[in-house]
Amino acid sequence: MSPDSALNLASDEAFRCAPMLRFPLGESTELVYFPLRRIAQVLSLPEVRLLANCSQFASLDEHANRSANELCADGESALGLLRDFQRAGLMLSHTELVNRLGTLSDAEKPAELSWLAIPTSGRPEELLR
Repeated sequence: MSPDSALNLASDEAFRCAPMLRFPLGESTELVYFPLRRIAQVLSLPEVRLLANCSQFASLDEHANRSANELCADGESALGLLRDFQRAGLMLSHTELVNRLGTLSDAEKPAELSWLAIPTSGRPEELLR
């Protein structure tokens, strides 16, 4: 789903922050990379905090209300920013996640873990390695 098609989703659709990597650019900004979208954005720290606060699926209204309480932000401003994030593709909808999972083939599924070894007593080099 492209960010443009995200505009057509229902207002009660559940969203969460898309997976992201954060790189500080100074005291007040961060470069945030979204690997699913292959896009990067420079965001202010309050914007990054708001986005990171949306780690569970919920409607944008619910995220805005919760974030206003937890981050001492204005609910209307938070909702406006979240809508901007959604339009820019920085939010992942539940529908998109389900659609992405449905397109995985068996070849793309990760291999199963067959065993696990944990070095024990008297082998500190193996533990460090």
